[in-house]
Amino acid sequence: MTGTHNLRGQGPDTDEDLVLLVGTADKKDMAELAGLSGMNLSESGGIVIPEIEDALKDPKAWNTQWENAMSPESNGGVVFSPRLWYRSQVEEFKIAAKANRYFMDALYGEYPANFQGTLMLQITIIQDIFTFGTTQRFDARWLQADRSVREKHVLFAFSRICSSANNLHDARKYCPDELNLAHLSDSGKPLIALLKTVIPVGDRRTPPSTLSYFPHPDWNALREFHETSNPSEFEKLSYGRMLVLRTKLISHVINTIFRSFMNLPVHNIQISKFHTVREEIQRERGISRPSPPPSAIVSRSGCNSKVCPKGWDNESSVPKKATLLRCRNCWDKQRREIKYCSKECQKADWKSGHKAVCGNPLNFDLVDKMAASSSTALIRPPTSEYVPIVGPAKPGFERSMSLDHQIARLSVHSHLDYVLIPFTEAQLDPQYHIQFPESEMKKLFRLVREKAFTTGDLETVAIMAHALCWWISGGHYKGLVTPAIVFNQMQTEFHFEEVKVAVTQMEERRRRDPHHRPPFLLQLDPTQWRTSVAPFFHPPQLIALE
Repeated sequence: MTGTHNLRGQGPDTDEDLVLLVGTADKKDMAELAGLSGMNLSESGGIVIPEIEDALKDPKAWNTQWENAMSPESNGGVVFSPRLWYRSQVEEFKIAAKANRYFMDALYGEYPANFQGTLMLQITIIQDIFTFGTTQRFDARWLQADRSVREKHVLFAFSRICSSANNLHDARKYCPDELNLAHLSDSGKPLIALLKTVIPVGDRRTPPSTLSYFPHPDWNALREFHETSNPSEFEKLSYGRMLVLRTKLISHVINTIFRSFMNLPVHNIQISKFHTVREEIQRERGISRPSPPPSAIVSRSGCNSKVCPKGWDNESSVPKKATLLRCRNCWDKQRREIKYCSKECQKADWKSGHKAVCGNPLNFDLVDKMAASSSTALIRPPTSEYVPIVGPAKPGFERSMSLDHQIARLSVHSHLDYVLIPFTEAQLDPQYHIQFPESEMKKLFRLVREKAFTTGDLETVAIMAHALCWWISGGHYKGLVTPAIVFNQMQTEFHFEEVKVAVTQMEERRRRDPHHRPPFLLQLDPTQWRTSVAPFFHPPQLIALE
């Protein structure tokens, strides 16, 4: 194996492409592969796609070439479905495996790092959304942006990501619908939908321990076929590898679009080059591997321990005079390079999974389990109980990412009635938390809150916003929330631009009530109002709307 299990930062990409069929297979093999896949293969073993260098030289022309290459009109009516790529890759693996018995082991060894790198990338996306997106109204701003603005950021993400690694560039063939310039530019909704796929539903106290895959009818059909067809090892690895690469590319693109649009620094993509038997196979056959693209940041694997205390997870972090120890059993029996910086790291890795594979041939079920278990082992268990405060949204109402985040916060801190988040750190500051002190007041507010959270009804949202403004205007509230903060948050969570006007109307309704009850408390008996709630507002307080 090879490679690093780095879950402490954005995971690296691998630049390990398939062994080229040219040089490893004769023309008979090529013709056989073309017939089995139903594709018109070029000499390099695939459709004619743009050069990776063109992604930065002329992004628009490069993108047009990509989209034309994937269209049936440009390929004699052939539709490049996931099933077609799946069959093609299975045959590629079979041909390459005939050339060298270590070929499959090399690919198996790379799979866990690819999986974990993609998982770490999705965790980064979630952190970005909750750190910047929910407080800066990303979804509302993206939906309202001019088409030309969206197209600029989408094209930038396409070219930057695909120019960074050969395997990411080639993986674009796995997602022609999702990564289509017009699809992501004409409307803001497709990008929001992709981001929501990554964001976990419900309990968000800990990062996810497995990947979120992007749904598509053709990929759903391939998954169903794969799961019911008693797949071979070639088929398991082909499907798993394709799915992870597709997921990684889409995740990189949506993260780059988000950060670019929000004027945040865009992450560099680090390529991990694994020293495996594949390099030896290629040298023996005189094959020239695709060089990493000029924009790539390349590193080699370092210590194989998932929690190396020295941080030597790639060769660039290993001091020049330091020596890494190779697992002799893995190298002698399988030509699999596993390295450690110390006996302690070797022992730790042995307990966390290496024992099961040391010196043994790999299979997909085993490496898939290794990838999942390594990820789960590094996720800290939650320290508080998660109690969902509301059910799913009613048909016709689509919650914003900011509202989903509010619901998640309240589900963890169920004693709170609302969390105002004018800036990221405020969600942890009690002075921005709203908690009604009286039980009946709390109960009636939560009924209104539940209806607003599940239906998005704007009159109900206005009643809820007025309730918050009414409470913070009373003499018993000592926090930092202002009506302006409430208005901004309602605009962010419900895309309710006229909320201030609506709250003003609710204040007029309160003043017309003989007992000056706010709309959310109109159900309260006047006697109970006078004895339980009104004392909090004596003398009666008028809301100063900012």
